[in-house]
Amino acid sequence: MEIAEREETMLTQAINDCRDLALPIDFILADAQQLPFADNSFTAARVDRTLQHILNPRNVLREMVRVV
Repeated sequence: MEIAEREETMLTQAINDCRDLALPIDFILADAQQLPFADNSFTAARVDRTLQHILNPRNVLREMVRVV
């Protein structure tokens, strides 16, 4: 299974898992190193068990800081 196919599969699973929760949740598939959000869009950000799988985790952290 290729990366893009895996990402789509995981996204679909997350959507299905949360469908019955009746919460205002949006799922967006994006590159963590180039987030599609304006500066200061969020009040907080969290990452868990992800950075060890990313070639340049510093870039991801920089993006998280930018959007927060």
